[in-house]
Amino acid sequence: MLGASAGAAALAAAGHRDTGTDVGHPLALRSLQAMIYLSDVSPGTHCFSISPESVADLREPRATGEQLEHSPGLDLHGAAGSVFLFNSSALHAVGGCIIGRQGSALH
Repeated sequence: MLGASAGAAALAAAGHRDTGTDVGHPLALRSLQAMIYLSDVSPGTHCFSISPESVADLREPRATGEQLEHSPGLDLHGAAGSVFLFNSSALHAVGGCIIGRQGSALH
């Protein structure tokens, strides 16, 4: 489930790209990553936030602030067992939501 981003602040503070892009790959993809929620994640708990980027965007990545102006972050909520696959070169962060209780996720 996608939510309006409370995670923009987390992305601005701790947003990062785990890898660079592979401009020779049709999807500018060097590797995929998965975020697996081990507990339910809602706006009242923690969350994973990502700033969506097109393949063209990934080929010429913007600085964090510039990227967030172009594409504000989305918070990803879901039930325990939810899995989100994403390009490891996309701008992302964990946190961003109000911490209401301890949550668990694998990244």
